[in-house]
Amino acid sequence: MGRKRRAQQSSQPFVQWTKENPAHEEYYRLQLGLEASELAAFLGKLREQLPVVFRLNPSEPRFRHVLSDPTRMPVLAGEVRLAPVAWYPDELAWQVQTTRSVLKREESSKALHSFITQASDAGLVTRQELVSMLPVLALDVQPGHNVVDLCAAPGSKSVQCAEQLQGRGLLLANDADPERAHMLIHQLHRASAAQVAITNHQAQFFPSLGSFLFDRVLCDVPCTGDGAMRKIPTKWKTWTERDAFGVHPLQLDILTRALALCKPGGLVVYSTCSLNPIENEAVVAAALKRRRAELVDLEGLFAARCPGLRVRQGLPVWKVLMRDKSATTPTEFFEVQPGQKVNGFAPKLTCFPDGECEALRRTVRIMPHDQDTGGFYIALFRVLEQEDTHVPEEKAARKGPERFVRLTAESPEYQELRECYGLSADLSPRQLLSVSESLKSKVFYVNRELADFLDQYLDSRLAFLSLGVRAFGKNREKGSKELCSFRLCQEALPFLSSFVTSRRVESSDQGLLQTLLRDRTIDLETRVDLASQLQERGYFVMRFTCCTPAVELVLLRHPNGRVSSMASDEDSAGLILLLGL
Repeated sequence: MGRKRRAQQSSQPFVQWTKENPAHEEYYRLQLGLEASELAAFLGKLREQLPVVFRLNPSEPRFRHVLSDPTRMPVLAGEVRLAPVAWYPDELAWQVQTTRSVLKREESSKALHSFITQASDAGLVTRQELVSMLPVLALDVQPGHNVVDLCAAPGSKSVQCAEQLQGRGLLLANDADPERAHMLIHQLHRASAAQVAITNHQAQFFPSLGSFLFDRVLCDVPCTGDGAMRKIPTKWKTWTERDAFGVHPLQLDILTRALALCKPGGLVVYSTCSLNPIENEAVVAAALKRRRAELVDLEGLFAARCPGLRVRQGLPVWKVLMRDKSATTPTEFFEVQPGQKVNGFAPKLTCFPDGECEALRRTVRIMPHDQDTGGFYIALFRVLEQEDTHVPEEKAARKGPERFVRLTAESPEYQELRECYGLSADLSPRQLLSVSESLKSKVFYVNRELADFLDQYLDSRLAFLSLGVRAFGKNREKGSKELCSFRLCQEALPFLSSFVTSRRVESSDQGLLQTLLRDRTIDLETRVDLASQLQERGYFVMRFTCCTPAVELVLLRHPNGRVSSMASDEDSAGLILLLGL
């Protein structure tokens, strides 16, 4: 379930941008060979806003019943429709047949907008562009896999990977930008993922981990984003054909590193929200020459997993275009010696096709006008042989990360937690970590697989920003902190509840649950039955058996006789949605 929102959505009205760029139009007419009628359809769709799409959290099946119950859903006015996407597996992706700006602006749609926002804040759904969900579907993450997402921010694909792991295995969600990496923390906290560690490294220099290799590697690389013009209309004004040549070398370096981090037989996905072959087929073709890997047929894979999804095969050959230049070989482009600058700029030789590469037809491009989506490109590699994965020390240096330390059976903090909450011996202290030895104000919980990984790599060159889920926080409540220095966190209950054997109470009173979720507090003078259970001050776990499955809340019994729910506003709103209270 979710954490508090860290940034307010902009309330500014939608700006009507001028959506014209003759250079862009001519570039894709030549590059993709689009006939006049299809070019018009392609550009016309790019000028429209995207429909609203969200993905259900598969670990919370009760929300699907909410969506299918008209009595619990906002009234849909006019032509607004909400339905599952026909080709997405297990009806986990849903689409609103209207745009985000209309959903926010129109009075008749505001209730639905509020409903989706509440569900998103509570972690019941993830708002994500439809084609952005495809790379993780192609990656085929299974429970127990070891996964790394090299360019993870803002985090929707990492959340998707974490959901598919189902609490087993581990996921390293990495981003090069420290601010964007911290965004990941907020996004993944909504997913309550004890198997996730967040790291801060440049993807192309991600540290070597000795003999440890990943089953799955995702690299959704930085790109020009011209397939996302429907969502980022400023691209119409800023797009130039030179942009792709600027990001191509970085994209190739990241993909090369991704292939080096994957074990033989494992899978690597390369993806961009660009339609440009310089960022797509050119990068893939060059990477195949650097590493021992093969491309998996994505057209066939999606036909089997997502019947009805329309994709287009990758291009076996493409052009290098710049102003009045059009070529398929460096010699033809530069006319003289390869590498000489044209108009002050020289594309890398890897931007050019090396003849026709039929294997590139196994990659796919998603065109916006085919099924009312954004534009995307995806390639899926199977690694055949592992080569040297060493990264020079100075290029993989730690960048001022948080310093995490493990609790031990002898740690005073662990001893206090065991005494206060009756932590069972089944919970290994290896799975509990604090931020620093000098200020242990937070304790985090990780699953066993991540704990095993940290046995070897906690003190390595990996720059960890976050580990697992926050399990305990500093108790700052007057009147109870002398009883225990730590408070149990609501978001950790799905993982820790079975280990907490004391300070537990039970109720079958749905009215009490509703009051605690809506009003957040209750006076024990009005509830004698509850007062007899909560005679001590401090934090408790209350299990409500009036629901199936049962609902648990962390409660605080104040010295003045009042009891408060410690669930966040977002979690409370999510439970109210789920339970129809």
